[in-house]
Amino acid sequence: MVSEYKVIGDAEDFAAHYLKNKLYNTPDKLTLGDGLPGFCLLLSEISSGSNYFTGVKDELVIDIVSEMNKTKLNLSLWSGLCGVAVGISALNTDGRYNKILMKIEKSIIASLKLYFKNNDLDKAKLENNMFKYYDLFSGFSGVLVYLVNSNVQIFEKERKDLIANILRYFSLLTKYSVYKDNKVRNYTILEKNMTDSMKNDFNHNVVILGKSHGISSVLSSVNMIHKSDQSDLSENIKEILVDEIEKTYDRNCIFPTFLSNNESMQKETFINNSWCYGSFPILNTLMSVESADIYLRRHIEFLESDDSYISGYNNVDIFCHGKSGLAYLIHNYYLSTGEPLALKKRQQLISELSEVETGKSILKYRDEKDNKSTRKVGLLEGQIGVHLALINILKEKRFDLDWIFLVDNL
Repeated sequence: MVSEYKVIGDAEDFAAHYLKNKLYNTPDKLTLGDGLPGFCLLLSEISSGSNYFTGVKDELVIDIVSEMNKTKLNLSLWSGLCGVAVGISALNTDGRYNKILMKIEKSIIASLKLYFKNNDLDKAKLENNMFKYYDLFSGFSGVLVYLVNSNVQIFEKERKDLIANILRYFSLLTKYSVYKDNKVRNYTILEKNMTDSMKNDFNHNVVILGKSHGISSVLSSVNMIHKSDQSDLSENIKEILVDEIEKTYDRNCIFPTFLSNNESMQKETFINNSWCYGSFPILNTLMSVESADIYLRRHIEFLESDDSYISGYNNVDIFCHGKSGLAYLIHNYYLSTGEPLALKKRQQLISELSEVETGKSILKYRDEKDNKSTRKVGLLEGQIGVHLALINILKEKRFDLDWIFLVDNL
């Protein structure tokens, strides 16, 4: 039996170590994935019951604001202004940081208005499209989900206008263009716009499906728009993306990591069941969009899969492509459906995480790169994300800001 008391104690020990040794003093200090904003989410979970952390919040916010004043940030959710606002809002339980948040949001709104005034959505064209323009981490999916979930209400009209502009961008992204005598959707990544690692694997244009960098991030973020803001445009975007993703599903509960020339590329799909590129979060999104019985059946098929298949990508611990992220998604599914298989699989994963031992090291949880173990501290690929997932699973709840991972309401 995994002890909630021990899990919270481990998180508190890590947080104290993180603060004492100033592990946030890195070039990524202001990023949600690796810096202070991500740590703020963990601190918001553990600070209410601990005198040690009582005075820490103000110090962290002051540090963040000071760093912002000497750093030029982009708008993105995971490495820019939107992510900074998320971190501060996590600590803003009593409203004491409202003025700071309003100032940040004013900057976000102004920058977005200027962008749409000058750019005219050129980046939605096939010849210009790169995943960093539309994805969750760097692109408009992350900005959209921030605008939808931000609690700062003074810019309501501007925010609705900007949401409409982002939907126009996504709508253009789903249109067809002609490339080498073939019709392809504009969200296709052409060879010339691929990252170096993608070029090593593919010699044709590709479509990315996953939750972090793929078209399911667009689908999930558009689906999170409040019902009152839904439009024919958003419904059309969702219909096209669901159709694209559905075409790729196979009988082994797998969505491929990439599509190339309209054929499934099986690269890594047999082991990649992580949050970032895996099949389970894509199933979650489809179920959230359509609520059809077929998606309940597919979730059960997934949960009945072999243990080795469901244990996460590379058998590591982190949220992004490891056990804790998958455990949290299964946890969300269990909270929504009460499915016994989900409870069993969730328990299996958190048991494995609770048994991790690293001697006296406070950095318990591992990732893997180039076949070597690494132990980072951040929310996305480190200790913070694992602690945050475990605490909320054992408390039988979701954390309020889990929309940053595009966790769907099922």
